[in-house]
Amino acid sequence: MGVGEAESVASYTWSRARIADTWDEAAALIEANHAETGALPKDAFKPAKDGYLKLEEQGIATAFVMRRTSGELAGYAVLFLINHLHYPSVLMAYQDALFVRAEDRGPQVAEFLRYQDEELLSMGAQAVIRHVKPHRDYSLLLAGLGYQKHETSYLRVFAHGS
Repeated sequence: MGVGEAESVASYTWSRARIADTWDEAAALIEANHAETGALPKDAFKPAKDGYLKLEEQGIATAFVMRRTSGELAGYAVLFLINHLHYPSVLMAYQDALFVRAEDRGPQVAEFLRYQDEELLSMGAQAVIRHVKPHRDYSLLLAGLGYQKHETSYLRVFAHGS
């Protein structure tokens, strides 16, 4: 499948999408994602649209969308495809963002992730790294899709100017 070619299950469809074409439409979901999972203060949250567009033009950033059959955007994912610096022959997909509206979560999210994995594989990815937040932990879903726990990350935020 290519950009814009959709697959579907029940009341949802998913497809690859161009960031340039969906950024404005996804703005409310991007904000909702930060409100639900953001680790840094709201005033620091300013997604760099130009940076994402440059990465997309370079073939690094790729986006996926999940839509209700009505066409309304229900979720999105952005992943970066780069050769791993420790394993340069391995093209890795790193999840930057994944968000599905609360009312659209359910078994279709697993299908959305499966679709992404199939597309990433067709794009040459040899592995995918996804992350979960402790308060929005979907590890069991990932394990059911064949993912293995790889590492645990910690965040420390430094207060500047205080």
